[in-house]
Amino acid sequence: MASKEILSKQLMDTIHNMRQEDLVDDHFSFIQSLKDKNGDPYYLVDVIPEFCTNARDVLKLLIKKLNDPVLNYDFMKEHVFKVKGSALSIGARRMALTFSEFEGAIERASKEE
Repeated sequence: MASKEILSKQLMDTIHNMRQEDLVDDHFSFIQSLKDKNGDPYYLVDVIPEFCTNARDVLKLLIKKLNDPVLNYDFMKEHVFKVKGSALSIGARRMALTFSEFEGAIERASKEE
């Protein structure tokens, strides 16, 4: 039982540090609390890797699209918007801000052409 308490404290400390570094926001804590409400202790463990996989896939796709001779700005904005929304939904604040900046860059580039 002591090892469970130690691990729980370490997890709480890690999440606290992530909040201090502005990597996650209050919504992340809300998502974490859902595990208690639905009784699934692995809820967060399932959600985070799925988000990371989806974000990675979109990033790979965007990198590929950046190599196209003609950029499809609407396509890029749509996919950036999806990742930004997903990041916000799990409380990944810094990632959402980064994708918001990228979305703005796409918007500016599309207006220049």
